Amino acid sequence: MPQHITVASFKSIEGELVQLKNDQIETEARIIEVAKINKYESQNRDPFSILFLIENQSVFSQQTCTFSHHSMEDFDIFIVPIGQDEKGTRYEAIFN
Repeated sequence: MPQHITVASFKSIEGELVQLKNDQIETEARIIEVAKINKYESQNRDPFSILFLIENQSVFSQQTCTFSHHSMEDFDIFIVPIGQDEKGTRYEAIFN
């Protein structure tokens, strides 16, 4: 992950659509929450989590995929599905 990716860089695009893709699927996901998480003294930057919502039927398993947004360079991100309802599937990524 590029070093300039921080909680602030994701807070600035909270609510926006981003692209997530792997070898088989490319889909839009909305960033629905960006939150700081506990920091330990040995960490150089503030850890944070991002929650995504994919509203269509595309479902990623727990895996690494490519994150794209026009305001950032593309980079790989590890996402984990955390729930599904009538709105779609929610995923979480942790940055520490």
